[in-house]
Amino acid sequence: MKNKYVSLVALCGLISVLFVYGLITSGCGAATTTTSSTTTTESTTTTTETPTTTTEATTTTTETPTTTTEATTTTTETPTTTTEATTTTTETPTTTTTSTTRPLAWRAQTFTGPTFDYLSVKFFDSQKGVTVGNHNVIKLTEDGGNSWNWKELAVNSDNFNGVTFMGASEKLCIVGSTSEVYLSTDGGSSWSTKSSATTQELKAVCYGDLGLVIAVGMNGTIIRSVNYGNNWSSVTSGTTEALYSVAFADGNNGIAVGQNNIILKTVDAGQHWSITSEAISGYGSVRFNSVCFADSLHAFIATDAGFVLASLDGGTTWSSQPIASGNLTGISFANSNEGWVVGYLTGPTTISTIMTTINSGTDWTTQEGALTTSRLRSVHFVDNTHGWVVSDVSSVEVYSH
Repeated sequence: MKNKYVSLVALCGLISVLFVYGLITSGCGAATTTTSSTTTTESTTTTTETPTTTTEATTTTTETPTTTTEATTTTTETPTTTTEATTTTTETPTTTTTSTTRPLAWRAQTFTGPTFDYLSVKFFDSQKGVTVGNHNVIKLTEDGGNSWNWKELAVNSDNFNGVTFMGASEKLCIVGSTSEVYLSTDGGSSWSTKSSATTQELKAVCYGDLGLVIAVGMNGTIIRSVNYGNNWSSVTSGTTEALYSVAFADGNNGIAVGQNNIILKTVDAGQHWSITSEAISGYGSVRFNSVCFADSLHAFIATDAGFVLASLDGGTTWSSQPIASGNLTGISFANSNEGWVVGYLTGPTTISTIMTTINSGTDWTTQEGALTTSRLRSVHFVDNTHGWVVSDVSSVEVYSH
Protein backbone atom coordinates (compact mmCIF):
# COMPACT_ATOMS: atom_id res chain seq x y z
CA MET A 1 0.00 0.00 0.00
CA LYS A 2 2.78 2.27 0.90
CA ASN A 3 4.46 1.53 -2.39
CA LYS A 4 1.29 2.41 -4.29
CA TYR A 5 1.16 5.71 -2.46
CA VAL A 6 4.73 6.46 -3.34
CA SER A 7 4.13 5.55 -6.93
CA LEU A 8 1.10 7.79 -7.05
CA VAL A 9 3.06 10.70 -5.59
CA ALA A 10 5.84 10.10 -8.07
CA LEU A 11 3.38 9.99 -10.90
CA CYS A 12 1.82 13.25 -9.77
CA GLY A 13 5.24 14.88 -9.54
CA LEU A 14 6.07 13.73 -13.02
CA ILE A 15 2.85 15.13 -14.32
CA SER A 16 3.59 18.44 -12.56
CA VAL A 17 7.03 18.58 -14.08
CA LEU A 18 5.61 17.83 -17.50
CA PHE A 19 2.97 20.49 -16.97
CA VAL A 20 5.54 23.09 -15.97
CA TYR A 21 7.74 22.06 -18.85
CA GLY A 22 4.79 22.52 -21.16
CA LEU A 23 4.15 25.96 -19.81
CA ILE A 24 7.75 26.91 -20.21
CA THR A 25 7.88 25.49 -23.67
CA SER A 26 4.70 27.31 -24.54
CA GLY A 27 6.09 30.64 -23.25
CA CYS A 28 9.28 30.29 -25.27
CA GLY A 29 7.28 29.65 -28.42
CA ALA A 30 5.28 32.81 -27.92
CA ALA A 31 8.44 34.85 -27.57
CA THR A 32 9.82 33.38 -30.74
CA THR A 33 6.59 34.11 -32.55
CA THR A 34 6.72 37.71 -31.37
CA THR A 35 10.24 38.10 -32.66
CA SER A 36 9.16 36.61 -35.93
CA SER A 37 6.34 39.16 -36.11
CA THR A 38 8.86 41.95 -35.55
CA THR A 39 10.98 40.58 -38.33
CA THR A 40 7.95 40.48 -40.54
CA THR A 41 7.22 44.08 -39.69
CA GLU A 42 10.72 45.09 -40.71
CA SER A 43 10.24 43.19 -43.92
CA THR A 44 7.10 45.19 -44.51
CA THR A 45 9.09 48.36 -43.94
CA THR A 46 11.58 47.22 -46.48
CA THR A 47 8.77 46.56 -48.87
CA THR A 48 7.44 50.06 -48.22
CA GLU A 49 10.80 51.54 -49.19
CA THR A 50 10.64 49.78 -52.52
CA PRO A 51 7.84 52.03 -53.81
CA THR A 52 9.89 55.00 -52.60
CA THR A 53 12.65 53.83 -54.89
CA THR A 54 10.10 53.46 -57.62
CA THR A 55 8.89 57.01 -56.94
CA GLU A 56 12.40 58.31 -57.41
CA ALA A 57 12.53 56.54 -60.72
CA THR A 58 9.30 58.25 -61.65
CA THR A 59 10.90 61.57 -60.71
CA THR A 60 13.78 60.80 -62.99
CA THR A 61 11.30 60.03 -65.74
CA THR A 62 9.59 63.34 -65.07
CA GLU A 63 12.89 65.19 -65.53
CA THR A 64 13.24 63.78 -69.02
CA PRO A 65 10.45 66.00 -70.45
CA THR A 66 12.09 68.90 -68.68
CA THR A 67 15.22 68.23 -70.65
CA THR A 68 13.11 68.07 -73.78
CA THR A 69 11.54 71.42 -72.86
CA GLU A 70 14.99 72.98 -72.62
CA ALA A 71 15.74 71.72 -76.09
CA THR A 72 12.57 73.41 -77.29
CA THR A 73 13.73 76.64 -75.64
CA THR A 74 17.01 76.42 -77.49
CA THR A 75 15.11 76.02 -80.73
CA THR A 76 13.04 79.08 -79.87
CA GLU A 77 16.20 81.17 -79.46
CA THR A 78 17.19 80.50 -83.07
CA PRO A 79 14.69 83.03 -84.54
CA THR A 80 15.96 85.55 -82.00
CA THR A 81 19.42 85.26 -83.50
CA THR A 82 17.92 85.73 -86.94
CA THR A 83 16.08 88.83 -85.72
CA GLU A 84 19.34 90.37 -84.53
CA ALA A 85 20.82 89.81 -87.95
CA THR A 86 17.87 91.66 -89.48
CA THR A 87 18.44 94.57 -87.08
CA THR A 88 22.04 94.83 -88.16
CA THR A 89 20.95 95.00 -91.78
CA THR A 90 18.47 97.74 -90.97
CA GLU A 91 21.19 99.86 -89.34
CA THR A 92 23.22 100.00 -92.54
CA PRO A 93 21.44 103.10 -93.96
CA THR A 94 21.93 104.81 -90.58
CA THR A 95 25.66 104.40 -90.91
CA THR A 96 25.52 105.98 -94.34
CA THR A 97 23.45 108.89 -93.05
CA THR A 98 25.94 109.75 -90.30
CA SER A 99 28.87 109.83 -92.68
CA THR A 100 30.10 113.02 -94.31
CA THR A 101 28.21 112.19 -97.51
CA ARG A 102 24.55 112.97 -98.09
CA PRO A 103 22.25 111.30 -100.60
CA LEU A 104 21.37 113.28 -103.72
CA ALA A 105 18.30 115.28 -102.82
CA TRP A 106 18.22 118.34 -105.09
CA ARG A 107 15.74 118.97 -107.86
CA ALA A 108 15.63 121.91 -110.27
CA GLN A 109 12.64 124.07 -111.09
CA THR A 110 12.66 126.53 -113.97
CA PHE A 111 11.01 129.84 -113.23
CA THR A 112 8.26 131.07 -115.47
CA GLY A 113 8.53 134.64 -116.64
CA PRO A 114 11.65 136.67 -117.49
CA THR A 115 15.06 135.02 -117.57
CA PHE A 116 17.22 136.88 -115.07
CA ASP A 117 20.08 136.41 -112.64
CA TYR A 118 18.68 135.74 -109.17
CA LEU A 119 20.92 137.06 -106.41
CA SER A 120 19.25 136.34 -103.07
CA VAL A 121 16.78 133.81 -101.64
CA LYS A 122 15.11 133.71 -98.22
CA PHE A 123 12.39 131.51 -96.69
CA PHE A 124 10.28 132.24 -93.65
CA ASP A 125 9.42 128.57 -93.14
CA SER A 126 9.32 125.42 -95.24
CA GLN A 127 6.55 126.83 -97.45
CA LYS A 128 6.78 130.60 -97.81
CA GLY A 129 9.79 132.09 -99.59
CA VAL A 130 11.04 134.88 -101.84
CA THR A 131 13.87 135.42 -104.31
CA VAL A 132 15.03 138.64 -105.98
CA GLY A 133 17.45 139.54 -108.75
CA ASN A 134 18.21 141.63 -111.79
CA HIS A 135 15.70 144.05 -113.28
CA ASN A 136 13.75 144.42 -110.04
CA VAL A 137 12.15 141.00 -110.34
CA ILE A 138 10.53 139.45 -107.25
CA LYS A 139 9.34 135.85 -107.10
CA LEU A 140 7.22 134.45 -104.29
CA THR A 141 6.19 130.93 -103.33
CA GLU A 142 3.77 129.59 -100.76
CA ASP A 143 4.27 125.87 -101.41
CA GLY A 144 7.96 125.36 -100.70
CA GLY A 145 9.11 126.35 -104.17
CA ASN A 146 6.96 124.04 -106.25
CA SER A 147 5.34 127.04 -107.89
CA TRP A 148 6.27 130.73 -108.00
CA ASN A 149 4.45 133.99 -108.70
CA TRP A 150 6.54 136.83 -110.06
CA LYS A 151 6.31 140.57 -110.40
CA GLU A 152 8.58 143.36 -111.59
CA LEU A 153 8.49 146.57 -109.59
CA ALA A 154 8.58 149.91 -111.38
CA VAL A 155 11.21 151.54 -109.15
CA ASN A 156 14.50 153.36 -109.59
CA SER A 157 16.68 150.37 -108.75
CA ASP A 158 18.15 148.31 -111.59
CA ASN A 159 18.80 145.22 -109.51
CA PHE A 160 17.53 143.80 -106.26
CA ASN A 161 20.57 142.52 -104.35
CA GLY A 162 19.14 141.29 -101.06
CA VAL A 163 15.90 140.36 -99.32
CA THR A 164 14.79 139.34 -95.83
CA PHE A 165 11.67 138.53 -93.83
CA MET A 166 11.22 140.81 -90.84
CA GLY A 167 9.99 138.51 -88.10
CA ALA A 168 6.72 137.62 -89.81
CA SER A 169 5.73 136.00 -93.09
CA GLU A 170 3.91 139.11 -94.34
CA LYS A 171 6.77 141.57 -93.62
CA LEU A 172 9.50 141.81 -96.29
CA CYS A 173 12.40 144.16 -96.97
CA ILE A 174 14.43 144.46 -100.21
CA VAL A 175 17.58 146.46 -100.97
CA GLY A 176 19.19 147.05 -104.37
CA SER A 177 21.43 149.01 -106.64
CA THR A 178 20.18 152.36 -105.35
CA SER A 179 19.96 153.60 -101.79
CA GLU A 180 16.21 153.00 -101.65
CA VAL A 181 14.59 150.35 -99.48
CA TYR A 182 11.41 148.48 -100.47
CA LEU A 183 8.91 147.20 -97.92
CA SER A 184 5.88 144.91 -97.99
CA THR A 185 3.49 144.30 -95.12
CA ASP A 186 1.16 141.91 -96.96
CA GLY A 187 3.47 139.08 -97.97
CA GLY A 188 4.68 140.69 -101.20
CA SER A 189 1.38 141.61 -102.81
CA SER A 190 2.11 145.34 -102.59
CA TRP A 191 5.28 147.37 -101.96
CA SER A 192 6.27 150.80 -100.74
CA THR A 193 9.53 152.70 -101.25
CA LYS A 194 11.46 154.15 -98.31
CA SER A 195 14.38 156.55 -98.37
CA SER A 196 17.43 155.43 -96.46
CA ALA A 197 20.20 157.41 -94.81
CA THR A 198 22.73 156.82 -97.60
CA THR A 199 23.34 157.39 -101.29
CA GLN A 200 25.37 154.20 -101.69
CA GLU A 201 24.32 150.97 -103.38
CA LEU A 202 23.05 148.47 -100.83
CA LYS A 203 24.18 144.85 -101.18
CA ALA A 204 22.50 142.93 -98.37
CA VAL A 205 19.91 143.22 -95.62
CA CYS A 206 19.00 141.15 -92.54
CA TYR A 207 16.57 141.17 -89.65
CA GLY A 208 17.70 141.09 -86.03
CA ASP A 209 14.85 141.21 -83.54
CA LEU A 210 12.11 143.53 -82.27
CA GLY A 211 11.99 145.61 -85.43
CA LEU A 212 15.76 145.84 -85.91
CA VAL A 213 16.84 145.78 -89.59
CA ILE A 214 20.43 146.26 -90.82
CA ALA A 215 21.54 146.86 -94.41
CA VAL A 216 25.11 147.10 -95.76
CA GLY A 217 26.67 148.22 -99.04
CA MET A 218 29.44 149.95 -100.91
CA ASN A 219 32.15 152.10 -99.25
CA GLY A 220 31.59 150.57 -95.84
CA THR A 221 27.95 151.62 -95.70
CA ILE A 222 25.82 150.41 -92.77
CA ILE A 223 22.30 151.69 -92.19
CA ARG A 224 20.00 150.76 -89.34
CA SER A 225 16.25 150.74 -88.62
CA VAL A 226 14.47 149.89 -85.38
CA ASN A 227 10.91 150.08 -86.76
CA TYR A 228 10.84 147.43 -89.48
CA GLY A 229 12.50 149.61 -92.11
CA ASN A 230 10.22 152.60 -92.00
CA ASN A 231 12.97 154.96 -90.80
CA TRP A 232 16.74 154.61 -91.21
CA SER A 233 19.91 156.06 -89.72
CA SER A 234 23.51 155.81 -90.89
CA VAL A 235 26.06 154.05 -88.69
CA THR A 236 29.84 154.52 -88.71
CA SER A 237 31.48 151.28 -89.79
CA GLY A 238 35.14 152.24 -89.52
CA THR A 239 35.94 151.04 -93.05
CA THR A 240 35.52 152.12 -96.64
CA GLU A 241 35.63 148.57 -98.00
CA ALA A 242 32.55 147.27 -99.78
CA LEU A 243 30.33 145.18 -97.52
CA TYR A 244 28.51 142.30 -99.21
CA SER A 245 26.72 140.42 -96.44
CA VAL A 246 25.37 140.85 -92.92
CA ALA A 247 23.86 138.44 -90.38
CA PHE A 248 22.55 138.63 -86.81
CA ALA A 249 22.43 135.85 -84.23
CA ASP A 250 19.87 137.74 -82.12
CA GLY A 251 18.82 141.31 -81.43
CA ASN A 252 22.32 142.41 -80.38
CA ASN A 253 25.09 140.34 -81.95
CA GLY A 254 25.84 140.71 -85.65
CA ILE A 255 28.60 140.36 -88.26
CA ALA A 256 29.15 142.15 -91.58
CA VAL A 257 31.75 141.03 -94.15
CA GLY A 258 33.14 142.32 -97.42
CA GLN A 259 36.08 143.13 -99.64
CA ASN A 260 39.75 142.70 -98.66
CA ASN A 261 39.23 140.29 -95.77
CA ILE A 262 37.04 142.72 -93.84
CA ILE A 263 34.96 141.45 -90.90
CA LEU A 264 32.94 143.80 -88.69
CA LYS A 265 31.30 142.80 -85.43
CA THR A 266 28.63 144.42 -83.26
CA VAL A 267 27.32 143.50 -79.81
CA ASP A 268 24.86 146.38 -79.34
CA ALA A 269 22.30 145.88 -82.10
CA GLY A 270 24.40 147.55 -84.78
CA GLN A 271 24.98 150.88 -83.09
CA HIS A 272 28.74 150.35 -82.97
CA TRP A 273 31.03 148.09 -85.00
CA SER A 274 34.57 146.84 -84.45
CA ILE A 275 36.92 145.64 -87.21
CA THR A 276 38.27 142.10 -86.89
CA SER A 277 39.81 141.79 -90.35
CA GLU A 278 41.06 138.26 -90.93
CA ALA A 279 44.26 137.67 -92.91
CA ILE A 280 44.41 134.22 -94.48
CA SER A 281 47.86 132.67 -94.68
CA GLY A 282 48.87 132.08 -98.29
CA TYR A 283 46.24 134.44 -99.69
CA GLY A 284 46.29 138.12 -100.46
CA SER A 285 43.12 140.14 -100.76
CA VAL A 286 40.09 137.88 -100.32
CA ARG A 287 36.48 138.84 -100.82
CA PHE A 288 34.15 137.60 -98.11
CA ASN A 289 30.87 137.04 -99.94
CA SER A 290 28.40 135.69 -97.42
CA VAL A 291 28.09 135.28 -93.64
CA CYS A 292 25.62 133.32 -91.50
CA PHE A 293 25.06 132.30 -87.89
CA ALA A 294 24.18 128.73 -86.99
CA ASP A 295 23.55 129.80 -83.39
CA SER A 296 24.91 132.48 -81.06
CA LEU A 297 28.42 130.96 -81.08
CA HIS A 298 28.83 129.31 -84.48
CA ALA A 299 29.35 131.68 -87.43
CA PHE A 300 30.59 130.94 -90.96
CA ILE A 301 31.82 132.97 -93.95
CA ALA A 302 31.99 131.92 -97.63
CA THR A 303 34.83 133.44 -99.65
CA ASP A 304 35.82 133.85 -103.28
CA ALA A 305 39.05 131.90 -102.65
CA GLY A 306 37.40 128.52 -102.18
CA PHE A 307 37.45 128.27 -98.40
CA VAL A 308 35.11 128.82 -95.46
CA LEU A 309 35.93 130.73 -92.29
CA ALA A 310 34.48 129.31 -89.07
CA SER A 311 34.09 130.90 -85.65
CA LEU A 312 33.18 129.07 -82.46
CA ASP A 313 32.96 132.18 -80.26
CA GLY A 314 30.39 134.32 -81.99
CA GLY A 315 32.79 135.91 -84.48
CA THR A 316 35.67 136.98 -82.23
CA THR A 317 38.21 134.53 -83.65
CA TRP A 318 38.21 132.61 -86.94
CA SER A 319 39.83 129.56 -88.53
CA SER A 320 39.98 128.75 -92.23
CA GLN A 321 38.61 125.58 -93.82
CA PRO A 322 39.85 125.10 -97.44
CA ILE A 323 37.14 123.09 -99.15
CA ALA A 324 36.98 123.85 -102.89
CA SER A 325 38.38 125.83 -105.75
CA GLY A 326 36.40 128.69 -107.22
CA ASN A 327 34.07 131.34 -105.89
CA LEU A 328 31.86 130.45 -102.90
CA THR A 329 28.96 132.89 -103.02
CA GLY A 330 26.47 131.76 -100.38
CA ILE A 331 26.39 129.87 -97.09
CA SER A 332 23.60 128.71 -94.78
CA PHE A 333 23.45 126.49 -91.68
CA ALA A 334 20.37 124.66 -90.49
CA ASN A 335 21.87 124.11 -87.01
CA SER A 336 25.29 124.21 -85.36
CA ASN A 337 26.40 121.04 -87.20
CA GLU A 338 24.70 120.93 -90.60
CA GLY A 339 25.43 123.50 -93.28
CA TRP A 340 25.71 124.13 -97.02
CA VAL A 341 27.91 126.38 -99.13
CA VAL A 342 27.37 127.12 -102.83
CA GLY A 343 29.23 128.81 -105.65
CA TYR A 344 30.86 128.11 -108.99
CA LEU A 345 34.15 127.59 -110.79
CA THR A 346 34.67 129.53 -114.00
CA GLY A 347 36.68 128.33 -117.00
CA PRO A 348 35.85 126.95 -120.42
CA THR A 349 32.67 125.72 -118.72
CA THR A 350 31.05 127.03 -115.56
CA ILE A 351 30.88 124.31 -112.91
CA SER A 352 28.36 124.62 -110.09
CA THR A 353 29.48 123.90 -106.53
CA ILE A 354 27.41 122.63 -103.61
CA MET A 355 29.21 121.36 -100.52
CA THR A 356 27.84 120.21 -97.19
CA THR A 357 29.03 119.49 -93.67
CA ILE A 358 27.47 117.65 -90.75
CA ASN A 359 30.18 118.40 -88.18
CA SER A 360 30.36 122.22 -87.98
CA GLY A 361 32.64 122.53 -90.98
CA THR A 362 35.38 120.16 -89.84
CA ASP A 363 34.72 118.12 -92.98
CA TRP A 364 33.05 119.21 -96.21
CA THR A 365 31.92 116.94 -99.02
CA THR A 366 30.66 117.68 -102.49
CA GLN A 367 26.95 117.25 -103.04
CA GLU A 368 25.77 116.90 -106.60
CA GLY A 369 23.10 119.42 -107.43
CA ALA A 370 20.48 119.43 -110.12
CA LEU A 371 22.10 122.43 -111.86
CA THR A 372 25.67 121.56 -112.84
CA THR A 373 26.72 124.44 -115.09
CA SER A 374 25.17 127.43 -113.34
CA ARG A 375 26.57 130.23 -111.24
CA LEU A 376 24.91 129.50 -107.92
CA ARG A 377 24.31 132.79 -106.13
CA SER A 378 22.55 132.27 -102.81
CA VAL A 379 21.42 129.45 -100.49
CA HIS A 380 19.03 129.32 -97.55
CA PHE A 381 17.96 126.47 -95.23
CA VAL A 382 15.19 126.73 -92.66
CA ASP A 383 15.98 123.29 -91.23
CA ASN A 384 18.10 120.29 -92.25
CA THR A 385 15.49 118.98 -94.69
CA HIS A 386 14.36 122.14 -96.47
CA GLY A 387 16.73 124.32 -98.49
CA TRP A 388 16.85 126.38 -101.69
CA VAL A 389 19.54 127.67 -104.07
CA VAL A 390 19.11 130.32 -106.77
CA SER A 391 21.30 130.85 -109.82
CA ASP A 392 21.91 132.88 -112.94
CA VAL A 393 19.73 130.71 -115.22
CA SER A 394 16.27 131.53 -113.89
CA SER A 395 16.12 128.30 -111.97
CA VAL A 396 15.87 127.37 -108.32
CA GLU A 397 17.19 124.21 -106.75
CA VAL A 398 14.94 122.76 -104.06
CA TYR A 399 16.45 120.47 -101.44
CA SER A 400 14.42 117.93 -99.48
CA HIS A 401 15.09 114.52 -97.92
